[in-house]
Amino acid sequence: MDKLRTLLSVGIDIGTTTTQILFTRLTMETSGGYGCVPKTEITGKEIVYRSPIYFTPLKDDRIDGEGTAEIIRTEYAAAGFSPHDIDTGAVIITGESARRRNAASVISAAAQLCGDFVAAAAGPDLESCLAGKGSGCCELTKKYEYIGKNICNLDIGGGTSNLGVFCGGKDVSAACLDIGGRLIRISGGLVTYIAPKLSVLLKKHDIVLRPGDTLSGDMAGKICALLTRILEAACGLREPDGDLALMLCTKALPAAPDFFTFSGGVADCISSGPADFRYGDIGVYLGRALRRSRFFESGRVIASAETMRATVIGAGSYTLNLSGNTIFKNNVSFPIKSLPAAYVSLETPEDLENFALSCRDSLRKTRSLYSKNAALAFGGFRSPTFAQCEQIADAIAGNAYVKGEELVVLIREDWAKALGQALLRRLGKNAKLLCADNLNVSAGDFVDIGAPVKGANAIPVIIKTLVFG
Repeated sequence: MDKLRTLLSVGIDIGTTTTQILFTRLTMETSGGYGCVPKTEITGKEIVYRSPIYFTPLKDDRIDGEGTAEIIRTEYAAAGFSPHDIDTGAVIITGESARRRNAASVISAAAQLCGDFVAAAAGPDLESCLAGKGSGCCELTKKYEYIGKNICNLDIGGGTSNLGVFCGGKDVSAACLDIGGRLIRISGGLVTYIAPKLSVLLKKHDIVLRPGDTLSGDMAGKICALLTRILEAACGLREPDGDLALMLCTKALPAAPDFFTFSGGVADCISSGPADFRYGDIGVYLGRALRRSRFFESGRVIASAETMRATVIGAGSYTLNLSGNTIFKNNVSFPIKSLPAAYVSLETPEDLENFALSCRDSLRKTRSLYSKNAALAFGGFRSPTFAQCEQIADAIAGNAYVKGEELVVLIREDWAKALGQALLRRLGKNAKLLCADNLNVSAGDFVDIGAPVKGANAIPVIIKTLVFG
């Protein structure tokens, strides 16, 4: 018989321009019958509270930590929740905010303020993925008419444009450009700020504009048309050139998508009235330039379910993964936060030959890089034999275990319990050991791991990328 339970998740997005908070009720279902391994899945997501949209509080070139904390405290009270009510969630820092000098400390402090198992996360790939899921783009790719098609969500905010490509309900590629509505800021009719990369781009095109100048509507339109052409090139709608290389802050998309959706603050300006500087920036002009672009001429733009709130919905509703129910744990304390992953290839029996050496080298490198313990992650071997499982346990026990440290092993296939039992026989009953499966963790990922879900043996895991510019 299926068992239902719920988790309360919080999503907080501290962006270049705005900060938002959202609470989501996640419904989980554990299924399984005779001859079947029990499986716990997230089967429902209900948004129970959306905060107002705040301007991100800043002090000079820093995020105002106390101002951000006050927003969080205010919205928790307005929603009727306390940090003790929160089961999971994520605080993410996006766009130019991730490059502020105190970004890492602010987001870490915010996560601690929000609850025991709230992740702190940043990075353009993660932001692209969350925005694409929160906008509804990822869900679109599951529909019959889009089967096998790549749909790209362009999440255009104040400082960056995050491109996330999805196919068949999965994220397949991502890119990020330094293009957004607040690359130029206006106050009292005068330019107060021009983003550094944009200054280089304007000079390249012989466009003279400096802080203190008056920006006309015609000039703003010309600049936004240039930025739009770069976005078209990034999505394969025109030939790439040096302008695209200048504005990219990641690798380019590997292939041109088939369809497009838009989210972020600028997406709300695409269908707005006459262009003006109502927000003290060029966001409305950029939205209007996009409306006249090749994206819409091609007839391949699909309306998004969410625009302005796409990223915060992604953070609150789509960051959580659940392990399989056949986990193995011994003397482990939860939650485990921001554990870097040391990935080792273990796809075929041939990989066993060098597995022990690979474990040692990958863990040494990862632990040295981050000066902390690391999780061992690998995939493959859907049904290893008893002898193969013993060989893998020998390799891990001899090359991955550090006495006194927690040994965390995360695998893709469904045999963590057997591996955990084999490891405990080698390491002894006092070993701190966690083995969890059904988790697709890659090199460069970090994981937050929560306590097992009540009524199920699955553990909640947030897989993330922590990148601060």
